[in-house]
Amino acid sequence: MSKRAGNEIKDGEAKCHKSEHAASQPGAKAPSGRMLRNVAGWESSSIPVSTNSDSAAQLLDMAAEEIVSVAGEAMTTAKLSAESDTGWALPTCVVLWLQVRAPHSILT
Repeated sequence: MSKRAGNEIKDGEAKCHKSEHAASQPGAKAPSGRMLRNVAGWESSSIPVSTNSDSAAQLLDMAAEEIVSVAGEAMTTAKLSAESDTGWALPTCVVLWLQVRAPHSILT
């Protein structure tokens, strides 16, 4: 079990390991067909990120798309992003926001 900012991520909670998640692979695409942003992609969008992990950046981008499109498993994807770079606070903020504000249908 991982603990981040008072949030527990239980083993086996995610449906797949982060290295197996399609969004964590180089050149991964979102359901909309656009390329997921890696670290350089976030920065070229004028959104600086405090991670060096392309996998974490792409997983967070996928979680954001899942939130906006109300499709996929935003909570699982955000947790995988947090696990990819345990020093990056933004994915944990997204997880906590989802726990407090998102409709139950988005979380499952």
